[in-house]
Amino acid sequence: MAFRLIFTSSPSSLTGSRTGFCTVARSAEMSEKLALFVEKCGTYDHEKMGAHPVFSHRIIWLGDKSYHILSRIIDSGTDYTNRSNYIADHLVLTDDETALLPSPAQAILDFDGWLGSYTDAPRFLGNVEIKKAAQKFAPPASLWGEIFADAGKAALMLSDNVEIRARASDGETLLKMFAQASALCTPSEKAWQYTFTTALCRGENPQDFCWKTFVGENSAPENSAAINLIEKTSLPAPENAAAEYARTANISNRDRLNLKVQRPSDFKPKFKIARQAPEVRREIPQEFKRNMIIVFAAAAAVAAACAIFALMPAKSGGEFEENMQIQKRAYASQTPLSGARPLRDTYSKVRADVKDLVSQARWQEALDLWDGANLQDFNPKARPEILSDMGKKFDAMLVEAEGEIKNSNKAKAAELLKKAEPALQIKDFPHKANRAQMMEGLNSKIKQL
Repeated sequence: MAFRLIFTSSPSSLTGSRTGFCTVARSAEMSEKLALFVEKCGTYDHEKMGAHPVFSHRIIWLGDKSYHILSRIIDSGTDYTNRSNYIADHLVLTDDETALLPSPAQAILDFDGWLGSYTDAPRFLGNVEIKKAAQKFAPPASLWGEIFADAGKAALMLSDNVEIRARASDGETLLKMFAQASALCTPSEKAWQYTFTTALCRGENPQDFCWKTFVGENSAPENSAAINLIEKTSLPAPENAAAEYARTANISNRDRLNLKVQRPSDFKPKFKIARQAPEVRREIPQEFKRNMIIVFAAAAAVAAACAIFALMPAKSGGEFEENMQIQKRAYASQTPLSGARPLRDTYSKVRADVKDLVSQARWQEALDLWDGANLQDFNPKARPEILSDMGKKFDAMLVEAEGEIKNSNKAKAAELLKKAEPALQIKDFPHKANRAQMMEGLNSKIKQL
């Protein structure tokens, strides 16, 4: 069962303490603290959106528990003061509910109870029943194929920093594209790790979203975006199994299950065969005997401690498991246990700072910040994802430079290439040879201007 909260302009709020934009209805079982967090999710720009809806998926943390916020925000005419109004309709899901649904985008599309206005008296609501749903957007990613002539480009979305340019009216199309991209996730529950918005409105923080959509012709940063739904252009599809899966709907068990397969040459024998040596009778040194006695005594002490621990009353399952995981991560990374709880916040802050440096094309600074933070044990996949984001930013700069060349803007194109070039000095920069070749071709075009 999911919670629900309705936020709009009203002469009185649910609690009676506010007027104007406030919560007018919410699930009775929803806590006040959670409601305050959800109220802040999303704004609406009437001038930009032109009465079209905005759809989004956010993740918020309350204590040690995460909540997924699925939202639809739309123009709602005028309010009781005759000023512009909008209504934000939010569904709040826990991990138990998300396990029943293929992806946040499909969940938004499937829910048929979204409100376009609210004129009733403020009231408490019941919870929303969540039923298990089948995947409706399985590969091939046909919509991506129709728009970009290559279904494999759906795999571009499997990154935690994708910028999109679109029209205000493209909301539902984007949801279907997001749903098809989410269907490529292996394992499938990873689809719920990607946050998104179909329109980034005034006052919102872009860092809240993995997939952020800028509405309008020139709205994306530096007038560029990885995916441009207005002009139907995008970066090249990545050369990986996900892109092939998006095109053909075929995927190997290794990729589907994220298996790591070693080559036969990687295996080393664990024993040696040798001729039996003649038996030699030897005396065991006294020092060795003393050491063995000490070892057995220590082992007995550990066994006794384990037995005592087993007799202690157990904590609640979820809290106990989470505390154990925090301690294991802290031990593995040699982080003091007293600093284990803030580890998630530290990781989020570092990743946000790294993203900001990548967006500014400060390539080496971004990697140095991550490598110096010593958070590799917290998320071993983070560094490859950072390098992938660098590659996408590099490609976007090359696409923009090519546009400047077409407009005969030699100085701007040269400036973009100069700013992008240091990325090629990074040792493990992805597809370095291909990207260097692309840059060389653009430099040749600049010389011909």
